[in-house]
Amino acid sequence: MTIDQTFKAQQRQPRGYEESPVASGFPSPAAGYEGAVLSLDQHLVPRPSATYFCRVAGDAMTAAGIHDGDLLVVDASLTPTHDQVVVAILFGEFVVRRLQVQGHKRWLVAESVQQSPPPMDVSRHETDSLFWGVVTWVLHRP
Repeated sequence: MTIDQTFKAQQRQPRGYEESPVASGFPSPAAGYEGAVLSLDQHLVPRPSATYFCRVAGDAMTAAGIHDGDLLVVDASLTPTHDQVVVAILFGEFVVRRLQVQGHKRWLVAESVQQSPPPMDVSRHETDSLFWGVVTWVLHRP
């Protein structure tokens, strides 16, 4: 599974929503919340200067809920730890894998429902040059 496109996060003004619910029989529990501001940036991008969006290409992580065409939110300021999904740079290409750590050994593991590529031992690689960031959110259409 590789990264098809990357986008830098930008801070934007929150957008309001102005839907007025119509109650039929009893008052709406949403009464009083009309016109509230909803900003996905506040929830998905806590560190805009270190956050990127990546479009996924491939199916090597489908068992982890990451599918071809999904949009990943990646935080480059986080240090990858055991069992996190990461974006790594292998042989000049961005890849999405789960990081497995056991003692001083580290592997990047694909999680496909079909046949997965074998885990890749990355213990000898420098952390700073190997990991591009930690996947914090996966966005996809139902």
